[in-house]
Amino acid sequence: MNNVQAEPELSSSWCIQKKIGLVDGNKYYSGCRYLVDKQIEHRVEVALYNYPMWKVNLLNITPTEGTKENILGVFREDYQMGVKIIEATLSNFSTLEQNFVKYRYSEKKPFKIIADELSMTERHLYRIRKKIINQLAVAFGEI
Repeated sequence: MNNVQAEPELSSSWCIQKKIGLVDGNKYYSGCRYLVDKQIEHRVEVALYNYPMWKVNLLNITPTEGTKENILGVFREDYQMGVKIIEATLSNFSTLEQNFVKYRYSEKKPFKIIADELSMTERHLYRIRKKIINQLAVAFGEI
């Protein structure tokens, strides 16, 4: 009989159990950090892609309509908070990083075109993207 335990399936639920202490994470090799990073990265990028729409929707809603108005399934306070966080964080970015956010998330240009316009390699743009996402994840309270 072999006493070696099989490695559990790496899933987000297993990672959450490990995080709150229900599973001993030291027994197994875990890719949880990678899974969590990808989930956080996805949520931050969705917020960046939605940022232009949020700003437009906030301009089209008058304050007299109430603060609890539901717009496309998201409440006004959520738009306001998202816009405030993104704008505050963007103000701390360099001009290069701000241009990258504008080209990538507002104009939805591919990395190849952005790299040509900013005169840099695509690899460097991926590093800038990672830095931006990490800073916004901290601002959103994801990390």
